[in-house]
Amino acid sequence: MEETNNAIIDQIDANSLVHVLSFLSIKDKQNSAQVCKYWKDLASLPCLWKSVTVVVPHSPSYWFIASMRRRKITRFVCRGSTLDELELVINNIPDITSLKIDQSRHINEEFLRRNVIHLDKLAHLNITNCSQVDLQSLYYEESLGKVLGRLKSLTLPKNINAASFQALIKKCPCLEELEFDKDYGFSGNDQCQKVLVQSCPNLRFLDLGYSMWFSEESWKLTLEALNLKAIKVNSCNDIDTDHIKMIADLCPNLESLDMSSHSMYSNDIVNYVAKKLKHLKHFSFSTACLFVSEFESGTGESKYKGEHDVLHEVSEMTKLESLNIRLNAGMVTGETLCSLVENMSKLRTLNIRRLGKVSAIHARLIGKHLPELNSLKVVISWDCGPGSSGIGLLCAKLPNLTDLHIISSKLSNEDLNEMSSGVVPSKLKSLKIDCSRYVTDLGISYVSNGLTSLTNLDISSCNIGDPGISSISEHLLHLEVLILNENKRVSNHGALTIGKHLKCLEDLRINGTGIGDQGFAFICNHLPRLHTLEALCPLITDVGYLEGIVSLSSVKILQIGSHGISNNAVQESLPHLRNLTQFTSRKIPLTHSCIQSMIRVCPWLSSLFINYCFHSSDDQWQETIDLCKGIGLYLELGFSSCLEVGK
Repeated sequence: MEETNNAIIDQIDANSLVHVLSFLSIKDKQNSAQVCKYWKDLASLPCLWKSVTVVVPHSPSYWFIASMRRRKITRFVCRGSTLDELELVINNIPDITSLKIDQSRHINEEFLRRNVIHLDKLAHLNITNCSQVDLQSLYYEESLGKVLGRLKSLTLPKNINAASFQALIKKCPCLEELEFDKDYGFSGNDQCQKVLVQSCPNLRFLDLGYSMWFSEESWKLTLEALNLKAIKVNSCNDIDTDHIKMIADLCPNLESLDMSSHSMYSNDIVNYVAKKLKHLKHFSFSTACLFVSEFESGTGESKYKGEHDVLHEVSEMTKLESLNIRLNAGMVTGETLCSLVENMSKLRTLNIRRLGKVSAIHARLIGKHLPELNSLKVVISWDCGPGSSGIGLLCAKLPNLTDLHIISSKLSNEDLNEMSSGVVPSKLKSLKIDCSRYVTDLGISYVSNGLTSLTNLDISSCNIGDPGISSISEHLLHLEVLILNENKRVSNHGALTIGKHLKCLEDLRINGTGIGDQGFAFICNHLPRLHTLEALCPLITDVGYLEGIVSLSSVKILQIGSHGISNNAVQESLPHLRNLTQFTSRKIPLTHSCIQSMIRVCPWLSSLFINYCFHSSDDQWQETIDLCKGIGLYLELGFSSCLEVGK
């Protein structure tokens, strides 16, 4: 049989096979390389991996490096990496074009000065949450001048001042993307604007971050001088309507605008932008006023003329690929949505807050209007009763939907039945339907029998018990992420079925469930691919914790909490948790010595969240705090109040 299969496979010519492989996901490309040597050689062709970004694993092997070189992958993310790991990547993959270093307490400026200068093709350098790296000091280094001169994007230092900003920007003439910090305001001036325009003529993407530091005149000059393609002001707290109008007036070629900020905009402003920027591909906005609750085409009138005008203008943005409407009052009905998207056949992502009732007729029409839609997030209006929103009918009519997030406290089993009963086989990969107590085991059985392509399922705070979990475990065998938080009726029996069937799970969250020692230990011992486990479960004790933890050597993110787990048990488990990058503990009275041991044993640990600590002397805890500060580890301790250290 094997010989026959290989003979058939070998008859596929190289060009045809490469074309087929190009449609596969990254994981499926990797799996296809295991079919035979012929497929392996073709699956490794660089043309199939051109835009792939790889997250470097802990302790990368030389086989991994050789594989990256064979595929000519040039984009890497190093999260929590040690000096040796990062050096291995940089020294053996010289053609790196994009490098992101995040949450590494080991990386320092001297290492970066010594190694980054050898990356002759580096175009994107992003360094975040690395406490031993002062970006401002690093960028001042003369030896990095050539590197900075080639960069198209980089991470700006936090709290950078006007003078430092100007000095840095002058070194980066090739910048195409500039993103200011979302937590810290930048006090720029008109001179900063002049330097930016003169030094970075190729700038295409601008994220203003926390504050609008441009004066109206300098903002006008900037928009006139630069051919910006994308602007984000969603985190900008002090932007005014005049700045927004200038974007609409002076950026006719803009493709992406995100103005879904906390500063909601009037109908007039949204209408003005939509009327001017008809070529937008990505549009995100928020409004503080009542949006239209009914929309009638032809001679009909909207309840509010201003809202009618906004909807009419947005509906004419026919090139949109993503649309995000954030409404803080009112709703969009099925009729409204049908008229809105009638000419948006290219739309792939739709996010609506607040959606009213959708009839069967409108669901069918919307499905015809949106043949390419693959991501939908909706907040259902509160006045839609259980099973009356029509969201299930709508989702069943979207043939290419792969990502669905429904926020509704009244989502029902009937909605899930309608959603899972589409004529076209579902392509849904990710489903999030948390926080509805009307969703029970029956509804989950509809999902698990009808949406068998799911790899990601979040049913937190629903009304699910062991029968529902059994149905999931027996039918959704390809699940990689399962979130069951606050389903209190899930017990050890449910955990046993998870461990028995869901062998692909990489991320499991069971906080607030009724799972105890037996279930926790079984999950840990039978799910070898887990890298994230959250188990704030009051029924877990030292016995189950220690029995399960021996199998969690590959887990990187662990959240554990129970009054039944002792400090001694956590101390004993540390040798099995060496790969941790983030650890959260609640209701476990940990001592300062246990925490210090964890820091020493876990070389990749970057964040510690300890909700309940054993009350030792202030000097002993200060020693732990100083240790974390010294090595750049983020530590959050909870006594009677919360201390934040090393942030």
